[in-house]
Amino acid sequence: MPLAHKKEREIVCRFLIDILRITHEAYAPAKEPFGSRIETFYIGFCVAIGHADGRPFSISKIASYMCIPRTTVMRRLKRLQEWKLIEKRGHQYLMCVPTFMPSTGATQFECPNCGTRYKLVRVETDEVLPDQQLTCLKCGGPLHGREGKFMLKYFLVDRPGRKPLGQRVR
Repeated sequence: MPLAHKKEREIVCRFLIDILRITHEAYAPAKEPFGSRIETFYIGFCVAIGHADGRPFSISKIASYMCIPRTTVMRRLKRLQEWKLIEKRGHQYLMCVPTFMPSTGATQFECPNCGTRYKLVRVETDEVLPDQQLTCLKCGGPLHGREGKFMLKYFLVDRPGRKPLGQRVR
């Protein structure tokens, strides 16, 4: 039986493997084998999600989110700590931001119209991208999309009413 959308599935699979290889090359020690540590990076992605969302994950939350045993999560988190990619604060885990994203330089930014707080990240790019009108998510006021050769990305600091990520979907 032929696969539906065979070419698209191949592209997605190649893309995922390429992303994991790039992540491995950037953050894993050179002696670490690629294929045997993919699960470790998925655990790291959970920590990054919780950190970015302002709701850090605990061991139990990661285990629930990934549907894997807590003991496995504990081993993978220990490895990420050894690599100095994450740090433990109480029962929660956060990214070591200077190690994980050394070149982003996120800064605080407030919408000049309503004061909504954002983290502003400048991404260097040589691409010629169309100017897009960015607006504040709260008041709709204009935000700049570029600054010289940098593309600007805004991330809300306070996100009231969001569902926690650690809940299983059934």
